[in-house]
Amino acid sequence: MKKLIGLVVIGVLVMIVTPHLNGAPPPLHKTTIASAKTVVTLGEPLELELTLTNLAPQKTEFIKPILDIDSVSFELTLLSEKDKPWTFTYTIITPSVYEHQRNKLEKITLEAMNTPNSTYKTGFKIPTLKTGKWQIKALYKGGQYPDVSEPLGFAVLPPAPNPAISGGISTEKTAAETSAEKTAAAKDAPTGQAELVAVLETSKGKITCRFFPEVAPNTVMNFVRLAQDGFYTNHIFHRVIKGFMIQGGCPERTGRGGPGYSIPAEFGQKKHLKGTLSMARSQSNDSAGSQFYICLEPQAMLDGKYTVFGETIEGQDVVDAIGNTQTTGNRGNPPDKPAGSPALMPDKPLEDVVIKKITIETR
Repeated sequence: MKKLIGLVVIGVLVMIVTPHLNGAPPPLHKTTIASAKTVVTLGEPLELELTLTNLAPQKTEFIKPILDIDSVSFELTLLSEKDKPWTFTYTIITPSVYEHQRNKLEKITLEAMNTPNSTYKTGFKIPTLKTGKWQIKALYKGGQYPDVSEPLGFAVLPPAPNPAISGGISTEKTAAETSAEKTAAAKDAPTGQAELVAVLETSKGKITCRFFPEVAPNTVMNFVRLAQDGFYTNHIFHRVIKGFMIQGGCPERTGRGGPGYSIPAEFGQKKHLKGTLSMARSQSNDSAGSQFYICLEPQAMLDGKYTVFGETIEGQDVVDAIGNTQTTGNRGNPPDKPAGSPALMPDKPLEDVVIKKITIETR
């Protein structure tokens, strides 16, 4: 009888301590996303509002919802692909892959459920990559358990042609007419009818690059986001090695700076050819951020080790001209450097080659 009582007590304790073993844990928070505009034009970001709601009966601490692998990431799916849906994740690593620690991310405290201040709202801008019908989910990892929002559908349309003037009568439409047309077009949003390109306006001329979103979507989204935010304005090509590559994208102009975060690597099968656009990084595979390079010649030794995310389609002569710029050399000792003076930054052009701006266009 004593043994039986002991077994019963143990069974009750197991049920109390581990109630979730027989099913899903009780939800302690809920993540939802919404957008006031679910039909956008290619290149136009999708603006989201994310709401985090505390469902616990007591005040609870959460990681502040920001774009980060341990806070908020977004799962995007292109539904209108012919073969099968194409899914990938948009995220970053803050403040860098070397310094990232989940327990050091900023926290917020939400009051008990169904009380004032039990929710937190914030906004996100999601770059768009291809035309078509899309679905997006928010993946939130800042609570006791991960949470996934309900999917939100949206459509990305090709850019509209410039308003035409025919017979002296303008064909421009009202905002209401344009909105109605977009809503109708979204029901059958075409896939891949236009593409994004990056136009680098430099002190040596213009360079136009096509992206490879199908092989490096997160990297392309990151580059587009930085360019649209004006991050690259007045940067320089700080590292130029003749016959190898030209490198830019460092806000400090030294090769040591970045955007304040890192992005996961997306190594693929794309080769490093003449004109290839790829992400520079340091020792860690996931240490790329904003610095990029363009190959002057094929570089097979880099294949599978760096994220290739685009190629030069116009302005290769400008790339080559930058590649022939006189630099400090691989030891920072150009021929005209005074004897005994400190070594300069290696491979830096003696005259700044400026990236005046990078714009994202559609074609």
